[in-house]
Amino acid sequence: MTQADNNATIKPQATSHSQNSALVSIIIPAYNTAPYIHRAIGSSIRQTYKNIEILIIDDGSTDDTLRVAEYFAGTDSRIRVFTQKNAGVSAARNHGINEARGEYIYFLDSDDWLEDDAIETLLDAQSEHPDELICANQCWEVTIKGDTFLRNGGKGKSASSCTLGLKEIAETYAHLRGPDVFHSASAKLFRTPFSARFPEGITHSEDAVFFMRYLLQSSRKAYYVSKPIVNVLDREGSAIRSGYKPTIFDSQTAAYDILIDLMNDEYFKKLMLMSYSHFAYNCFFDAVKYHADIGEIKRIKSALRESAWLTVKCRRLPRAMRLKTFLAAYAPVPVFKAFFSMWNILKSLRGKNEAKGEIVPGWQDFPKAPEI
Repeated sequence: MTQADNNATIKPQATSHSQNSALVSIIIPAYNTAPYIHRAIGSSIRQTYKNIEILIIDDGSTDDTLRVAEYFAGTDSRIRVFTQKNAGVSAARNHGINEARGEYIYFLDSDDWLEDDAIETLLDAQSEHPDELICANQCWEVTIKGDTFLRNGGKGKSASSCTLGLKEIAETYAHLRGPDVFHSASAKLFRTPFSARFPEGITHSEDAVFFMRYLLQSSRKAYYVSKPIVNVLDREGSAIRSGYKPTIFDSQTAAYDILIDLMNDEYFKKLMLMSYSHFAYNCFFDAVKYHADIGEIKRIKSALRESAWLTVKCRRLPRAMRLKTFLAAYAPVPVFKAFFSMWNILKSLRGKNEAKGEIVPGWQDFPKAPEI
């Protein structure tokens, strides 16, 4: 995609879903999520807004994911199933975009599930803000404990509804501004047509690249609805629980290279560099926590030093964040470890490490595909 493509502006037309019953395409990329995908499909089927199509893109699964998807396709004519050789979530989502017929597209991960009124909530906001990308700035964060699903609060839980421009959104990447809005493809209603695509070959932060590409092609504004509409499952084996792997660092570095190059604006580039320093810090923390090779730890530390000073000297950021970034970038690894040992002891004394959560209502209510 060329820079001209990224900066091309698509003028949205004001519409009201209550008047034209716009078709919404829910795209579900799936890879080896047979135990979970029935919730993603079931929650899509039972949306209060009925004019939807559900596109399931099986990305070369080696378990029963495809069988489950095909079973549900046989029960609801709105479901279409596509298969491809394993090429990653970006390729699967791009496949879904190319097959979608809807005026709007919603991306749902195959191990997450929607609140019943999710699509209706976003469309209602779209009718009130026709020239803006509609997003939710909240989700329910769900973990598995034994055989029970628990909600542990939510991202952006206290945030209020608001409109943010492109640079204001970029400031949330750099942690300079609240609310804690999503930079992923999740919980957003994308109006078609658009030329933005997910960068294939990048497995982490690929959705942040797509999100910014889309914004650059549209009104450059987003309206954030202060309501949780999706349950995001934090499970072993998922992308957000994969520990540290060198490929994660390489992939996200490649994504940030794209984000930094997207605009010819020095302030925007600075914000993306600050955001990169937060990401590199997290990689460093995980590399130390999971006992990565010392050479790999040094590689991350070297990359972190290229942007860490922007974070360290920024007085708008919390002192704790600035201190942790400084220690990760410039202190010896044993000093960093000692600091966090003391940090965790203090958190334990304050009771901040106690597990909290409430049982997710209705998590068992979704029908499953019958066993073979």
